[in-house]
Amino acid sequence: MKLKVLKLIVLFTLLQITLFACCTDVNNIFLSTVDFTVRDTADNDITEVTNADFSLLAKTDYSYEIASLLLKPSNFMNMAYAVSCDEDFVITKPVADITLVADVSLFGIDVGNSLNDHVRVGYGIIAGDTAFTINDMIGAVNYEQRNRSEDYFLTFDTTIPAATTVTFTLIFTFENGEELQRITTPVTFTE
Repeated sequence: MKLKVLKLIVLFTLLQITLFACCTDVNNIFLSTVDFTVRDTADNDITEVTNADFSLLAKTDYSYEIASLLLKPSNFMNMAYAVSCDEDFVITKPVADITLVADVSLFGIDVGNSLNDHVRVGYGIIAGDTAFTINDMIGAVNYEQRNRSEDYFLTFDTTIPAATTVTFTLIFTFENGEELQRITTPVTFTE
């Protein structure tokens, strides 16, 4: 009788381990923070900058929440949770649109309208054909939510006139209609 009970306990334990060995930890992920600043590669004085030394830096950060922590725990033995599981990521708020606007008229575009057609985006120094568009950035931001945060450098394909003082606003619009807006400090362009 003791042997049968022992066999049942072992069988039940192996069954639990088998069931949970193939589990995945599901993580709910969403873009939560964007640090958005002006960069001056010449002297780090972001109040005045030349077009050659100018870029905007959008540093993304994400919130991770393990979905299984939101569920009611089962009545299985604790040792079943001792197995490791692969992680699965579910983007709970995908980015649907990213828009860059300015508080002054630039490139013949009125105040508050999208500058996206003139924006070049990259992961560092943007030169030649290494740049991509804001639309490509949307895909990259949604992809990075599955991996890690990233630094996006934004420049323009057109020169901003000297003596122009401008504040930029970067707007992330999520599929659920929520928005995340970040505003730079004012910067004056010089020769």
